[in-house]
Amino acid sequence: MSGENGKEDETSADEYRQMGNHAFSQGDYDRALPLYSMAIDAAQRSVDEDLRVVSLCNRSACLFKMERYEEARNDAQEAVQLSHGKNTKAHFRLARTQMMLHEHVNAVKTIEAALGEIETQTAETLKGDDRAVTDQQQQLGQQRVEFDKLLQAARKQMARLGETKEVVIQSIKKEARQPSIREFELGQQLGMGNFSAVYVATHKVTGETFAIKAIEKKEAANLAKRQHPNVYNEIQMERRLLTERLREYPHPNIIHMYHAFQDYNTIFYLMDLHLEGGDLWSTIKLKPKMVGCHPSLVRIYVYELVAALEHIHSHGIIHRDLKPENVLLSASGHIILHDFGTAKDLIETDLNGPEFVGTPDFMAPEAVKGSSGDDEVRREKGLSTGSDHAVDLWALGAVAFQLYAGATPFATPSQYLTFLKIQRGNLYRHLGIVDDDAWDLIQHLMRVKPHERLGYGGFHLEETAGNKRMVKETGGYDVIRNHPYFSPLYTSTEGDDGRKGARHVIEQTPIPSLRDLCIRSCAKLVEQDSFNLEIDSEHPPGDGSSHDMLRLNPTDRKSILHVLNRMQQLANPRVYRRFFLKKAEARLNKIREETRDFVGLTQLVDKQGTFPSTSTEDGQNPTQTVPLEPIRVVFLTSPLLDRETNISCTDESQRSEWMQELKECIRTINRTRPKAVIASGYIDDACRKLLSKVNETIPLVVHDGSTFFSAWVCGAQMLMLRASDWTGKGTKEEAREQMKWLREQMEQSRMARYHAFAFVESDPQTALPNWLVRTLAQSRTLCLFGPSTKGTIETKHKYDYNKKSEIRRPTTADEDDEMSSESEPEESDIRCMSILGNSNSGLCSATLEEYGEWKSEFINLSANK
Repeated sequence: MSGENGKEDETSADEYRQMGNHAFSQGDYDRALPLYSMAIDAAQRSVDEDLRVVSLCNRSACLFKMERYEEARNDAQEAVQLSHGKNTKAHFRLARTQMMLHEHVNAVKTIEAALGEIETQTAETLKGDDRAVTDQQQQLGQQRVEFDKLLQAARKQMARLGETKEVVIQSIKKEARQPSIREFELGQQLGMGNFSAVYVATHKVTGETFAIKAIEKKEAANLAKRQHPNVYNEIQMERRLLTERLREYPHPNIIHMYHAFQDYNTIFYLMDLHLEGGDLWSTIKLKPKMVGCHPSLVRIYVYELVAALEHIHSHGIIHRDLKPENVLLSASGHIILHDFGTAKDLIETDLNGPEFVGTPDFMAPEAVKGSSGDDEVRREKGLSTGSDHAVDLWALGAVAFQLYAGATPFATPSQYLTFLKIQRGNLYRHLGIVDDDAWDLIQHLMRVKPHERLGYGGFHLEETAGNKRMVKETGGYDVIRNHPYFSPLYTSTEGDDGRKGARHVIEQTPIPSLRDLCIRSCAKLVEQDSFNLEIDSEHPPGDGSSHDMLRLNPTDRKSILHVLNRMQQLANPRVYRRFFLKKAEARLNKIREETRDFVGLTQLVDKQGTFPSTSTEDGQNPTQTVPLEPIRVVFLTSPLLDRETNISCTDESQRSEWMQELKECIRTINRTRPKAVIASGYIDDACRKLLSKVNETIPLVVHDGSTFFSAWVCGAQMLMLRASDWTGKGTKEEAREQMKWLREQMEQSRMARYHAFAFVESDPQTALPNWLVRTLAQSRTLCLFGPSTKGTIETKHKYDYNKKSEIRRPTTADEDDEMSSESEPEESDIRCMSILGNSNSGLCSATLEEYGEWKSEFINLSANK
């Protein structure tokens, strides 16, 4: 039946095979056998190797049924050879016949070779853009299960027949049996938790190295009794997910667990070892400071995290504790997601723990509340409540934020305050996030409402008749991958007509870009230059040399400033002024509007959020304490700082006199050297020029009311308010934005009892509405300060929670709940806030004491005292 070009032979071979399959399905093996033989001959004549391999496998199965095992083995062996070991069905046929012929050692080798081929094919299916589960991956997972069963059966027969000694273990990974801890040599300890430790382990026979997680049963039991009753579920959850639920569908960005076994005292998890790469958290550090990762690497890491999350979400698994510490890096630098103990399984729900779970800095608002964020809607639809994949999308945004910034989005000294910030979702752009697309992605991932987060619509849980399954919508997380932030990772093919075709992912090796390396080198150069006392004469800013930071574009300068800021170098005036043409500009331009803080006077980075404690003379004997130096903060006063007085002054002699008085104030400041100087009010060019003469080693905060921010000095918070937002000059939206920020600041002050001072750019008695003055007093603000037009102002505003103040906040439509800052009454809680102002030239010196105490003194430097 030969035809032209063998076309008819190929068709005939397939027809013979199909007829043989029909006879085989009817149990007519005598008729099926010759049909398979004719199919093999026809496929050989048409040189169709794939069809020949399939037909050989079919004839082997037929011979097996006829109990002609040697012939069945020969056919299967030929199929394995023809397919170059890539046809796993041929391996399966061969292993079965070898077992029937009692060739158990050979059967084990065949099965191990097949498992290795399955791993290779599974890895190949994951190289494309779509990392979701495919039909081919599912088929490979089912084959792996069948081979594992076959391997276990072979082992049992060998043990029964006493052939165990003949077996040479090639890989403990593929062993169907559970290994023993005695088979491993434990080495370096990699980490330790509350009830577990992780070690490097080497298998004594194969020489393979792994990470073994050892869980002490007694410690786990003690923890369960004391404070963590869900600990047993967490241990079982990690084992189930990694050895059962995800085992059939391995993913290159998710940790592999090969075995879970135990002895009398300990449970052991045998996992892949990723020692060389460390973890993602280590990439954020630079000379123990948390600087942030190289931006060129962040894009790759986030892209791979999207792939890992998409994979587990497609199986109904929510990680719930995504953070840099739970992301390992492989030897080639790619991410490996691990630690599934606190995960949530939306399909098999019996081991799920409480909703309030995770690491505070990365928890989503609904996790903080212990709900899904839309429980009422879910109940109406008859769906289960609780968190879903949206919590991981939020955490993904928080991880990206930290990778860029070196800090978490809502970092505070208190977990409770962090939770409050998370629930409000007031996200501020950090200096380290210079990429606009990166900031846009983070904002879209960290929406307070779960259904508004980018990618939320990629999956939904379908519940029918008590059965649950995770349904992937068209594209899955393509909506995230298609964000402009990831465009540098793609390349597009171009058709004959010049139009762009399909996009393909560029194979990325996680290596920092030359630009990123240069950014850190420049930061190091600036730091070194600060030690050169002649640098301003040798290489002044703007000279165009390699030491000149002004020759760089604004984005690169901002990146360098970020590195120096996280290295705690910007508080050094010699470092900061390298980014300005003139020293005066550096002195007067330290407000960062994006983060609402002040260079060198931040709570956490510059460690200004803590009141200094007493020290000892020798550092060892706690009984001999050295009194602290007085902590003095100076508030500068002058008639020139009042806008109305300054502008209306037409008497040049009077203005000259005031300028002389201001100079005397500055000389006094430079002589007495307070911890900080604050000038709040109307600051014209002449005043700015004089203020720049304050010694650069004394922090100078200039507040002209153009923005709002905070500065910290030795545990005291200085709140710089923009009063114009409440006097009709600002917009309603501007007032709302400032109140959101102020509410967070006041909550922190009220809880931690810091020294808190508020400053306005105009008369403190009239600058703010009464309800806001009451709110400041209620929040433990010690003093409201501003320039005065009426001589000396020194009044007290008292607020008694029990009696309630007579001052009531107006209930206008624009003052909603976002603009209030109420707290629960405390027993006998009376707050008293001073309101200070002075129209004379002088210094209001505030001396800070422990436990929120302070005292003030006004030094009048006016010529007409």
